[in-house]
Amino acid sequence: MFLSKLIILVLIITLFQNCNENLVAPIRKKSTSHFLLPVKKGYYWEYKRLTPNIGSVDTALIYKNFSSFGISSNYNTPSRYFRWEVVDSIDIYLNGIIYPSFVFDFYFYDQNKYSNYNKPYWFGEDGIYHMGIFEKGIDTVFSKGLYIPASIPLNRPWNGSAVLRYDGKLTSKNVRERKCISKSEIIETLIGKYNCYVIYTREDEADDYTLYIDSYEYFTPNIGLVCKVEIEIDPGGEIPGYHGWWRIRYIYMMFNYSIN
Repeated sequence: MFLSKLIILVLIITLFQNCNENLVAPIRKKSTSHFLLPVKKGYYWEYKRLTPNIGSVDTALIYKNFSSFGISSNYNTPSRYFRWEVVDSIDIYLNGIIYPSFVFDFYFYDQNKYSNYNKPYWFGEDGIYHMGIFEKGIDTVFSKGLYIPASIPLNRPWNGSAVLRYDGKLTSKNVRERKCISKSEIIETLIGKYNCYVIYTREDEADDYTLYIDSYEYFTPNIGLVCKVEIEIDPGGEIPGYHGWWRIRYIYMMFNYSIN
């Protein structure tokens, strides 16, 4: 009789403990600001996308500064117009933690919001984090990966991630390299000159290509991204006498923004 009561008591205690564990509230992280990218719902940046068809078939790009790309100063190339906008804020739950994140949408100037992939970012005390990617109502991947740290080292890579479509599915992957290569590069945009931090990223091409995608992002403190250059690249080096090749895919040059 005593043994039966003891077993029942143990079961009750175990059940009570399990219930308490299930009732534990998730940890909610704080959201802060980052000096390179102001963030608030409604903020936006507008870009002219250029396709200059510039590259080289006998050497991989060696970057020194913006002029390394050999872009004409009049930007007279085929172009389209885009808006990068903070369109929403959402709570993302991962591993018992809630990350209050901002949703950025990057869409053609003549499209509506939520027409392309939407990317949420969490602005934590130690940096900006990719929190995944989603097509509204279709496909969603939530994951946490560092984009830009709060304290940015010069020419010292940090672990980071990128979100892309791979094997036909949205996924999050580690980048091959991400680092700040300059903290004081001046570039001339369509609306003036800006002193920029340059963030370099190398990642694998999506959908099983064998190339790399190199990107150079030019951030001006308290304004945001003023320019981005995307390059397809084969760095070479494995075949004697072969020096690789590179081609500029897109250049996004800011022509307007609103962060008031």
